[in-house]
Amino acid sequence: MQGPQAELRPDLLAPVGKRDVLLRLQNNLKLRRLQAGDIPSAMRCVQDMLRVAPAAAMLWREAALMHQRLDEIGAALQCLDRFLALVPPGSEAAQRARLLAVELRQRLH
Repeated sequence: MQGPQAELRPDLLAPVGKRDVLLRLQNNLKLRRLQAGDIPSAMRCVQDMLRVAPAAAMLWREAALMHQRLDEIGAALQCLDRFLALVPPGSEAAQRARLLAVELRQRLH
């Protein structure tokens, strides 16, 4: 990742937990599936990631956006609610999520 001139340093060899390895592998699969335009399969990867890391707010946001693209509005709203429960209420990410939730609720009616 750092090129052929990179120096091997001890901090680059820090141990990585099993959860991080699983998340990284699933993320690689998800990215490949997204590049192929296979959103349902990418969504399954995110769901697997959420089983491993249910407190990862950005995964909930990503799940919400994928559900939105799949026109699964109810599921998208549930994921946004979970995301909002995990991020600081005044953050920019929370504000954007609340706006998206309003937009999605309007689509339901």
